[in-house]
Amino acid sequence: MNNKVNLNLLILETQEVELLGIGDTSWYPDNFQIITPTIQITPPSYPKITLPFTSKNLTIYNSTTLGISCTEPDPECGQIDLPDGIWKVKYTIAPADKYFVEKSFIRTMAIERQLGEGFLATDISNCTGTIKNQDKHALDRIIHLINGAIADANLCNDIAAMNKLRLAQSMLDNFLKTK
Repeated sequence: MNNKVNLNLLILETQEVELLGIGDTSWYPDNFQIITPTIQITPPSYPKITLPFTSKNLTIYNSTTLGISCTEPDPECGQIDLPDGIWKVKYTIAPADKYFVEKSFIRTMAIERQLGEGFLATDISNCTGTIKNQDKHALDRIIHLINGAIADANLCNDIAAMNKLRLAQSMLDNFLKTK
């Protein structure tokens, strides 16, 4: 029987660009007391935020809970989309120097939503369902860059991942301007 704590997190894409799900998939020995579960989340281009965390559960975060606000001071702004890019997460329980797990991952939900707009802006929406070769080539290249960014991020190649994601975003922005 294993009596060792094994902390782990499951990062869930919610299919909502405004939401992020993080679940505690840790293994705790019988009768182990979980003390002060805390999570630190660092969204791309924002400072890290430390929040209480519910162990053995799934927690859903939005821009409000993560301290991400509108760029313009607008009290009616409400929730905003969570940014694409490299996210870092650290889960700890007391004593935090002994019990912690860190993860990083890349979010691509916003660019994938825009990519869907790109597909809808092509001739695929007509009755024949065909796409011009030039449009297909451009969209394929963008898809490959996004997939490459995800692959790089999974291997902790954060700089290469972000370079690919930025290039894909630039290409997609240019593609959408022509539609």
